[in-house]
Amino acid sequence: MLTNRVGIGLSPAGHYVVTRRNELHQVLNSVTAQAHTLPAGQYPMSFSPDNEYLLVRQQDGTSAVYSTETWGVVRTGPRAAYFPALHANGTTIAYLASDPFGKEPDYIRFLDLAGGPVSSPIKLPAGEDGNGLLWDRANHLDILTRAHSGHDLVWRWRRVNDGMRLLDTFAQPPSETSVDDELDVFTGVLDY
Repeated sequence: MLTNRVGIGLSPAGHYVVTRRNELHQVLNSVTAQAHTLPAGQYPMSFSPDNEYLLVRQQDGTSAVYSTETWGVVRTGPRAAYFPALHANGTTIAYLASDPFGKEPDYIRFLDLAGGPVSSPIKLPAGEDGNGLLWDRANHLDILTRAHSGHDLVWRWRRVNDGMRLLDTFAQPPSETSVDDELDVFTGVLDY
């Protein structure tokens, strides 16, 4: 029986390793071997693609952005809902907005913590649910979606800012959908 839950996440290119033991999060620099422990009640959500910033959700639900150079908070703002992804500018956040009743499609929405203009929401393809967003160093925004096809789960990587162009797809048979003894690592996507 698992009594102490442990979580691990990676920043882009594995520069930082985020560990969680119960409610305590620590960020380990894999290059310098330095460690930074986040204050209690702060949950890491997304690194910027250049590893310069870390987006966290604070206990009160608001967002904070840390500089990974100084480990000081450089911006705060409202909460970005599901699967937030921090842009390299350290201010723009893409996130998923879902209808809690599942009657409307998921949308990708944007939040600018610096108060600048925000892009229009982008609708996900019909029948697909969003499961992760990721900015890359070239300012591409990618999304991992899932859909059902027969009994299989179908996962798709799409390039959001290229008309939701399909980058990759793979099917997961029902026999492989158990969460027991599961270890999923998507670099840059923190799932806490």
